[in-house]
Amino acid sequence: MGQWDRSVELYNEILSRNQSNQQAREKRSYALERLNKEDEPDQERYVEKQY
Repeated sequence: MGQWDRSVELYNEILSRNQSNQQAREKRSYALERLNKEDEPDQERYVEKQY
């Protein structure tokens, strides 16, 4: 398992306990982006914050 896969797993665990953790959502979106996977709602939030 790679670094980004593990990151996504950990952020998913954090979000399962606290869905309103915005920092975890953003970091999970970044990890998913690095893996070239889609997570539409969170991806959009991450992209909006970058611009």
